[in-house]
Amino acid sequence: MDDIESIRYLITALKNPSNENNATAESQILNNIVYFTPRLRDVQVVSQLIQVFFQWKPRWLTIWDIFKASSSIMQWKLEISEPQINIHTFVSLWKQEIGSYRALNCFQISIVAGLVSSHSQLNTLQKQLYIDDSGIAEKELHDLKYRHFLPYWKQQLIIARGNPHQTDDLCVLYSMIHSKLDNDLPHDIIFSNLFDILVDYIKNANMEYSGRNAFAYQHINLLCKTCADSIPHLHNHSELLMGKMITLHDITKKLTAKASLSKKGNYTGKYYTNCLFIVVLLLSGYRPDPSNVSIMTFTLYYISFILQDFGLDGFSAYQSLIHSLCNVTSQDLKIFDSILTGMVSQVSFDMENKVYHSMMLFILEYLQLNMSLLEIPDAQYLTERIEPLIGPLLSSTDIKLRESAHLVWLELYNNDSWKPDIVEFKLKRIRVYLRDCFQGCQKSFMTKEQLLLVWKSMLPIIRHLSNYDINLVRDLIHSTYLNIINSENLEMKSIGIECLVEQLYNCLLYTSPSPRDTQRYRMP
Repeated sequence: MDDIESIRYLITALKNPSNENNATAESQILNNIVYFTPRLRDVQVVSQLIQVFFQWKPRWLTIWDIFKASSSIMQWKLEISEPQINIHTFVSLWKQEIGSYRALNCFQISIVAGLVSSHSQLNTLQKQLYIDDSGIAEKELHDLKYRHFLPYWKQQLIIARGNPHQTDDLCVLYSMIHSKLDNDLPHDIIFSNLFDILVDYIKNANMEYSGRNAFAYQHINLLCKTCADSIPHLHNHSELLMGKMITLHDITKKLTAKASLSKKGNYTGKYYTNCLFIVVLLLSGYRPDPSNVSIMTFTLYYISFILQDFGLDGFSAYQSLIHSLCNVTSQDLKIFDSILTGMVSQVSFDMENKVYHSMMLFILEYLQLNMSLLEIPDAQYLTERIEPLIGPLLSSTDIKLRESAHLVWLELYNNDSWKPDIVEFKLKRIRVYLRDCFQGCQKSFMTKEQLLLVWKSMLPIIRHLSNYDINLVRDLIHSTYLNIINSENLEMKSIGIECLVEQLYNCLLYTSPSPRDTQRYRMP
């Protein structure tokens, strides 16, 4: 059977579907539509095939089958770009057929969504290959979304009231072509339904590729983005937002409790990384404030065991989120301390357990990001609340915990509080701390680069503290000198000399105390 006969047969099958058709037969028909439609070179035949496809009412296929087929047709067309029917003519044929309808059913809406989903691919190819110089195809796809898809999609959403499954499907379908610029939408429905689907994903670890939400679970990133982008439109739905946040908090707490039963679990799999993205991206849609920052921080805290396996480098969404949370907590000691107390109380100090180890690292990061900005009430708070937590970890054999503890300690010294008792707290500990750092480097607990970082970070503080203790600079220079002459290791002598040079240059050759250095520290 040649192509012409195959197309005639296909058109006949679409016009007059057999009652004996089953899922396999309908899938074969759909595959043929995907194969032939973007490759045909006769405009009339393409138009006819588009017409019968758009009128087709399959009995066994789902709207996701139709969406994927429509999307594939456009993707193939963009890739092969047959010169006989250019891309803007091809898109115009679809729009002409779609525009002839006054109402669209769910299958037809899914076809339109599939076509529109190719918009970003079209823009990419246009920049690379100039396949749509006229800009007509881009404009037609824009019109298909805003003049055809969204109006009829809203109609179907109204019809689907009382049918939660159909409402879910419509919300997922919209997320396939969502744009942050979309407005005049039922954002409360979109947010609520997509949020529940995402939470169900976290609950049902073994249902990733099965069940009625299987298609949605394959597009977690799009659902998260759509859901998060809906949140700013829900300023009049505070109860809805808080209720969903509590739900997310509770489910992540249960996930953590389950994971903690295994000391050495592996959390790099797709399910866990998807859970991490869901939590971070959903929380990123919220605006932290004193009323919600506690529950948001705890939710992130519970998911930290996945974060440590996944890694932080390049994860800008997480970095932005944790900084926004700490910008709020650092402004209120009561909130900060309440969160800290709650997190510490839930950690079993069994650092062999990966979950508890990750939770401790999160606590240290929380302290680091808050400590330099927090308004510390007095030295007693540092002595009773912070030092007992950080002090033992400064000499921990665990590299991550030890390095994180040092970063917290540096930020504590960098705090811009110069109350007399806090100054005394710093003065009492700075000599011992710097001596211990040098000894730690001798024992390979700290690298040369890290020791130099500590010294360079401390120098502005040393200069300022010397206003309260005139012997501080002399004592530290003398201590460094003794470390040099007493060290038998040539490399340690070299490191000591570098530290001494830094002290001589920055602590003796200056004319006035330097302002607080606000740079965030990071161990090399």
